Amino acid sequence: MKSNIILLFLFLFMPLIISAQAVPGSTGYEMTEMNIMNPSPDLLRTKSADAYGTTGTPYVFEDFKQGNIFYANKMRVDGKLLNYDCYNDRWEYSSGNSIYLLNSSQIDYFEIFSGQDTIMLFKQVFVEKLKKQVSLQVLYNENSILYKRHFREFREADYGGAYSQDRRYDEYHDRESYYLKTGDNEPQVLKSNKKSALEIMQGQREEVEKYIKKEKPNLKTEAGLVQLIRFYDSLE
Repeated sequence: MKSNIILLFLFLFMPLIISAQAVPGSTGYEMTEMNIMNPSPDLLRTKSADAYGTTGTPYVFEDFKQGNIFYANKMRVDGKLLNYDCYNDRWEYSSGNSIYLLNSSQIDYFEIFSGQDTIMLFKQVFVEKLKKQVSLQVLYNENSILYKRHFREFREADYGGAYSQDRRYDEYHDRESYYLKTGDNEPQVLKSNKKSALEIMQGQREEVEKYIKKEKPNLKTEAGLVQLIRFYDSLE
């Protein structure tokens, strides 16, 4: 009887076990994915059980993307199908016809292949304003670091009664915010305007203000924010 149980366990879970590889330069050793991810108790749903009657998505990506996972202990797992549920603030991975919750407590960052020749990095960062650790996309990483937070606003269907919004479906709305980390400081909210940038860049305020006036970077765009931060870093 005991041998039958062991065989059944191996049959069910062996496809989920792969070896993790050490990050180059670190001492290599193997760890099974089951030990790292512990998928068996964290099954979220099967792919055939997705919700209906909803517009938008809680996910950053429409489809699960190939990605690599880098752990704080210098281990890595490559080639997983991953997606970030930024409404519930959790990473999920797809295996076969099932979607599992990823235990991200010991993860340092994710490397996501979002398109042809396009790699997105998401780092686990404690944000004081939110009082918790969240996954932030890294847009710029030099002396300063510019992060982008993806999140969703959820609105329930509302189409009954005289004062309803005639909203026939539950809706997820895309939202985003930016955080700038300078030196050893904690990441601070960076709004897409001159005033916010100057408040964070107080030490070089005069030079930064002159640069904005002369070069006119479009701070409503990510490219414009990166342009300004790169100039700020050149002053350090």
